Amino acid sequence: MKQMISYQRRLRNGKFGHIVAASDSCAMHMYESGQKSDISFAESLRFWGILVRNTEGALVDKKEEFNTLDASMEKLIDEFKSNGAEVAPSGREITYKDVLIVRNLHQYLKGRYEARLKLVLNEKK
Repeated sequence: MKQMISYQRRLRNGKFGHIVAASDSCAMHMYESGQKSDISFAESLRFWGILVRNTEGALVDKKEEFNTLDASMEKLIDEFKSNGAEVAPSGREITYKDVLIVRNLHQYLKGRYEARLKLVLNEKK
């Protein structure tokens, strides 16, 4: 990873906020420790940043973010493949591998909880 330092560049604020937050989530820790089948739906919602108790407006905003997450993740993967590691404003290094792991967990959870997720994203309050 250290050889990638020459390719690092400062991230724009918030650009990879989901990657940092998802990497620190309980769901990610369970996934990395081989307990992916134990990840609850509530932990999945926290991984995505979707809270069931959001106000109606916030839920709509999160729904739109969630609906564009697949395309955003693929764009990030392409960027990291060509640019190497980047440094978040917090000073944390984010690597191509980090982005792939978050994308893989996202896809796993999306498939596992597809029906429940549709109910939450379509909920009016």
